[in-house]
Amino acid sequence: PCPIVRESDGLAMSSRNLRLDACARAKAPLIHQLISSELDDVAVIERLTDAGFRVDYVVTEHGRRFAAARIGEVDNEVRLIDNVAIEGVSP
Repeated sequence: PCPIVRESDGLAMSSRNLRLDACARAKAPLIHQLISSELDDVAVIERLTDAGFRVDYVVTEHGRRFAAARIGEVDNEVRLIDNVAIEGVSP
């Protein structure tokens, strides 16, 4: 797999990040922080939802955790995707 290039706060670099307003951009690194944590997938979904994300999925398979979630106002919603290698975490 290709390495993911990240911003200094952990957010995966993407041209869609330019569409994030200031509030959404401030929350966006939470995706990487949570999918990199030892929380199970359900807990990650709950924390992202509590932070205002609309979660499409968080799933751990074959030693990687994958996530997609939307953030921002409905008329300016941005879908963020990320994945990380993870060990010792149950789905």
